[in-house]
Amino acid sequence: MSSPSIGWAGGCGLNASRAIATGRSRRGFTLIEVMVALAVVAMALVAVLPSFGVALRLGDGAEAERIAMLTARSLVDRLAVDADLRPGVREGSVDGGAGWRATIRPVTAAPGWGGGFHPRLAPLSVTLEVLDAAGRPRAALSTILLGRGS
Repeated sequence: MSSPSIGWAGGCGLNASRAIATGRSRRGFTLIEVMVALAVVAMALVAVLPSFGVALRLGDGAEAERIAMLTARSLVDRLAVDADLRPGVREGSVDGGAGWRATIRPVTAAPGWGGGFHPRLAPLSVTLEVLDAAGRPRAALSTILLGRGS
């Protein structure tokens, strides 16, 4: 006659009579097993954690570029409603110590094009750069606006 077994499927484990006789039963994890599992988790974290720092830095840079581009769009819109938009270079500053520079040049007609531009309105090529606090370009935006003709 076999004695009943306790444990995993189909009697894999200790005999019930043996477990009762020794006072031991297999429930839970041993300290060694827990320590090995923690060591494996710690090694995995050590391998993965540096990538989180890189992702955060990339996210900050992308956010700064997005803000610089929105600033450039806003400044170009401001120039578009300027009643006295003429060729030249304009500079200014924005919040946070950053600056901007707009280079405005006349657009010339293509060779062989017989028509001229309206005498009171002239297309102007506008390139606007948003500069960081050190004066380096952070974002640039180019467009064509109508300005005063000759």
